[in-house]
Amino acid sequence: MKVVRRSNTEAMQRLLDATAASQPTFTGDPRAATPAGYRAEEHRRRLGAGDEVFARAREAILTWQVQRGAGLVVHAASDRVEVGTDVVVGLPAGPVLILAPCRVDRVFDSPTKAGFRYVTMPGHPELGHEEFVAERDMDDNVDFVVRPVSRPGSVLTWLGLPIGRVIQHRASRRYLDAMADTTG
Repeated sequence: MKVVRRSNTEAMQRLLDATAASQPTFTGDPRAATPAGYRAEEHRRRLGAGDEVFARAREAILTWQVQRGAGLVVHAASDRVEVGTDVVVGLPAGPVLILAPCRVDRVFDSPTKAGFRYVTMPGHPELGHEEFVAERDMDDNVDFVVRPVSRPGSVLTWLGLPIGRVIQHRASRRYLDAMADTTG
């Protein structure tokens, strides 16, 4: 786990550069059932209905607006989400950021589902993956869904497991709130 001063964009860039030469720490198949020892969650919020709501949600997800709207610092290799994009997400904790490097391994872009999934990279406090998707149902309703699948990635995060679960749950709620604000 890497912690830096909030203003240290150079450290975020160094970690982003190191991530590019690394392999993901999550080695399971994200399309398979939840691996043993991992915890899967799903957080969902109805955003509204119709083309305009879906288009706004799609754009917010694919331009990192959801993470930024949730109060995270995003330092990405690209302004738009694409397969293979590396990103370092910083979780503010007082005067510092807890850094979490990830790599986008899947992008969803169809008339009924738009979003992406990223997997954890070396230096991330957790092991796993997370999806951020806008889903459209048969009645044209649009939901935003966050699906984290994770387990602690170090002794420190194992020791802080209860706190880590609270942080992850709060982050998911903040993602949902940020998306509701963006599309509302």
